Order: sequence, then C-alpha cells, then structure tokens
Amino acid sequence: MRLREVLLAAGALTLAAGAQHAAADPLGQPAWLLSVGGDVDEDGGYRVDGGLIWAPSLLTAVTLQGGLADTSTDLEHFKADLATAGFDHFFGPVGLNVDVRWWDQQDLYSATTFGASLYYKRAGWRVSLRGESRSSDLDEFSFDTVIPIRGVQVPITGRGECSLDNVAYGLTVSHTGKAWTGLISGINYDYSAADCELTGVTLPPQAGNLPPISREIFRRIATRVLRAGAVLVGSELTRENGFLDYSLWAALGYRAGLNTFGLDYYHDREEFAGLQADTLIGSMSFPVSDRLDLELRLGVSDSDIEGSFAFAGLTLIAYLGNAP
Repeated sequence: MRLREVLLAAGALTLAAGAQHAAADPLGQPAWLLSVGGDVDEDGGYRVDGGLIWAPSLLTAVTLQGGLADTSTDLEHFKADLATAGFDHFFGPVGLNVDVRWWDQQDLYSATTFGASLYYKRAGWRVSLRGESRSSDLDEFSFDTVIPIRGVQVPITGRGECSLDNVAYGLTVSHTGKAWTGLISGINYDYSAADCELTGVTLPPQAGNLPPISREIFRRIATRVLRAGAVLVGSELTRENGFLDYSLWAALGYRAGLNTFGLDYYHDREEFAGLQADTLIGSMSFPVSDRLDLELRLGVSDSDIEGSFAFAGLTLIAYLGNAP
C-alpha cells in the first residue's frame, strides 16, 4: 500500500476497530493491522513495503511503514530506502492526521516530508484538506553546461551541492456507501529557490562573476539529478518521490460480500521539465483466512520519458488484536 492508501486505511481502521463492541464500549477494542507486499514492473524493477497500523481505540491510529525500491530504467539505476510514520485521531465529526516520511535515493538525493490533513466525516462523506512541507538535499554532483549570464549563454563546469524546499496543498473528497466507494483527490506543489554551494567553478574570464543561482541556472547545472527525478515520476514504483508539480488521483471501489474490487487512476506532472505520467491500477482483495486478506494488483503506466510499461503486485494484510 502506498502512503495515501496507508493513511486512508489508518482512518478506516480507527472507525472499524472494535466496532463490534462499540455499543458496550464506545472507544472500541485495540486492533493491529500488519501489511507486507510489493510491486514489480516488466523491466525488472521492484518495490517492497512493510507496514503496521495500531488502533488503540475506535478513534485513534498510529502507522509505521518501511520499504525499499530498486528499479532499472533507460537512464539510471535507482535504489532507495523509504519510511513513513503517522498519527490519526478522529474527534467526531472532524479528524486530524499528521505524518512524516523519509526517502533516501542513493547517489541522488534524500528528502524529508512533513504532512498534515484535517478531515470532516459525515453520512459516508469524507472531505480532507492536506498540507505538506518537504526538504530535499541533493548529493554532490558535477556539471558541464551553459548558463545565461547577462543574456549570453556561457559555458560553466564545476561541482555542486544543493537543497530544495517545497510546500504542497491538496484536497480529497470521498464517499463510502454500502457497496460502492468513490474518491477524487488533487495536490499542488510550490518550490522555493534552490540553495546551492558550488566548488571548482570554471567560467570564461569575460563572463565575470557567477550570478545568483536562479531557477533556470539551477535547472541547468542540476540536469542529471532533475532528469532522474522526472524518471521517478514516470514509474509507479517511485512516482510519489520525484519532483512533482501536481498530482491528481481518482478511485472507485466495489465491495461484493467479502471481496473488494478497486480501480485507481493517477495523473502526475513533473515540476522542472513539465513531463507527464498516467497510471491505471486495478486491484482485488479477498480473505484467505479469518485474519488474513490478500490484495492483488495489475497496472500500466505511461510517461513522456519511460513510455508504457506494465507492473503487478500483491499485499498480504493480517488483522491482529481483536477479532476482525
């Protein structure tokens, strides 16, 4: 399960945990949910995740998730570690979710994101406002390019280390009925100017001093890192961790007895090159025992860099604590 799915599952678990006993105990009974799974694409890339959700009562949930991604592409070989921690509390009818997540892409960049969602639930509807703040630290990189100085394209070489901050604001609206569930979501990202420390810089003598690092200069000297970040957006395995301009998400779910069928669509746009990617995922989950569910996924992504490719995945979900 990806971050947003995990956060929604946490909210759902707080409402479901101990529901059988809610009449006798309005706070419900403690419940645990353990998930282990992953996805693999047709190029041999993979991502594996493990997650734990603890709901000490009907109103509160704590989430922990960790994983790694290793994906081969035409441009780079990515290997990254990731982790998420979150807390959700439903005050009724308003709830609050806070989370922090880490992403460490070897020899590329690392990022820390703090997020919070304020949501309102009533009669099957849920409306959520989300804010995020992310700080990305680019590993040292070399550059050999041209940059604009006083309207002239000037050659420059050197090495650099940069940091890049951004904030994001989003809205999610969902409705859950007896059998059908629908969701639409959007989030938009706003980036600050990059803070860079350059060393070993070589400029032609007539160029004079290096001007302040504008967005255009940053985009040119950090081309390798930013292009790799665009590739991340084009893969379902890593799409949440690139430099996004905006992301749209729509989902439908249908529950038939103990089986659940889902269809998710994502549209993402990368910030610096404007590259776009679309992802469609079909899923089915069903019980394999009283305390164990299995989710199967099959999907396809299409991006300006990677083109189209298919992927598949599964997640085992174990319900611990009180009886599900």
